[in-house]
Amino acid sequence: MRAADLLTILTKSPKKTDYQGVFLAQDQKLIPVTRIQINESYQFIFVFEQGKAPLAMKEIFLFLMKNREKAVYYQSKEELIPLYGVKEIENKVVI
Repeated sequence: MRAADLLTILTKSPKKTDYQGVFLAQDQKLIPVTRIQINESYQFIFVFEQGKAPLAMKEIFLFLMKNREKAVYYQSKEELIPLYGVKEIENKVVI
């Protein structure tokens, strides 16, 4: 999924809700995105770290808008995984 596609999903919610954040479902827990980075291969990566402050949606939107053409990945236990889709649980976007 490209950053532009994720931005469209986040801004065109059919429920017209404001999302609280982007989360990773892991071991029956929701872990918030704490950082976004672009690596040396110019890949857009969501980083999820337990115990750290979540990244504000405003910052997530800003990164997505600035990097529209980049493919989105997320980091799970030292592994980079391409983002293919998201789901909505209450007012949270879950990977």
